[in-house]
Amino acid sequence: MGFTLPGGFSPWQAVQQVADDANPFDGGSRDRDIFSEKYNQQGGQVQGVSTNPGAYDGALYYDTNAGAVQQYSNGGWSPASASDGNGTPTNTTYNSPAYKASQQAAQKAAAEKAAQDAALRQGYQTSQGNYQQGARTSLTDIGNEYDVNARNFLNSMSDQQGEINQGSAQNQLNLRQSMQNIIKGIQTGVRSGGVALAGVNASDSGASEALARAYAQSGNQQTGEARGSAADQFAELQRSQGVLNRTKDEGFADQDVWKTTETNRVKTQLSGELQALAAEAQGKGINGVIDTGSVNGIVQNALARLQQIDQANAGKRAGIKADTADQSIGKAVQMEQAGAVGNAFNVTGPNVSYGGQGGAGLKGASASQMPLYVKDKDSLSVVPGTGNKEKEKQLARG
Repeated sequence: MGFTLPGGFSPWQAVQQVADDANPFDGGSRDRDIFSEKYNQQGGQVQGVSTNPGAYDGALYYDTNAGAVQQYSNGGWSPASASDGNGTPTNTTYNSPAYKASQQAAQKAAAEKAAQDAALRQGYQTSQGNYQQGARTSLTDIGNEYDVNARNFLNSMSDQQGEINQGSAQNQLNLRQSMQNIIKGIQTGVRSGGVALAGVNASDSGASEALARAYAQSGNQQTGEARGSAADQFAELQRSQGVLNRTKDEGFADQDVWKTTETNRVKTQLSGELQALAAEAQGKGINGVIDTGSVNGIVQNALARLQQIDQANAGKRAGIKADTADQSIGKAVQMEQAGAVGNAFNVTGPNVSYGGQGGAGLKGASASQMPLYVKDKDSLSVVPGTGNKEKEKQLARG
């Protein structure tokens, strides 16, 4: 028949406690609770006290808040003493210098680990910020370079287009001046010839008509030469326009490729840096500190600025184009009205002679169309291959 020790515990329980005390760090259930079978540390109550409070007198447990062993007596807990008949609780595992030292060491190690983790986290955040700022700086430099290059290219293309358009207007002015000179030469020749014919009594209608036809033939020849020279100049301007169009289109395409390549380069570099940083941080147990998704936002801001630059240059870019025939004629008329004089093309002089010995007839006279000199001078000034005569007349009248 079994028997119990003071406090209601069996001898087997006492043996278990002695074995537990001999190996206090084996992780057993009683390392922190002597005779824990009788004590619920979670609730802070000895089981069964309400029905038999005296049965648990002498029960012990370690109070982590008080930092000392507590003893149950007369229905309540109080600090245990060396003279309570239950051994020397002040020298138990929980109050021993070694245990306290181990606890302090563990707390110190935990604090040091927390400090190390905080330092690592701060370091990774700093590195992330440096990488992000470096990318922003690079993208800003890309935007600045693109802005300068785009404006310089636009200015160059605009200047070259302006020179070609001015050349077209000047070509029109030169042709108009040539036509005026030809008409004036015919009119002067016919008047002089009429006087000469009258002097030799040859001023009948037949002789006058022959004279007019001779000058008309010469004028037609001169007109063909002038228009041929204008056509040659026009063809040269068209070649220049073709070169400019090709240079302009290739230049704009190259700019688009450049800005895309450069922004992708920075994006790729920043993504690689942040991903490597995140992997390193995770390897050291620091999670959630690196924002790899920030790359897209940084690049999007840079692309938005590049788009603003393109929008600001859109108007000037659209204005780089060749003048139409009407625009060239209009500029030539305005130049005339402002007092400009064109450089007439070189043409062959009139091959008309009259008088001869014995009042011989006119040389060079032939049956031709209506004499050139009676036509409106505005009808003689056209862009080769167009014939906007009516529009030119309207512009000339102002």
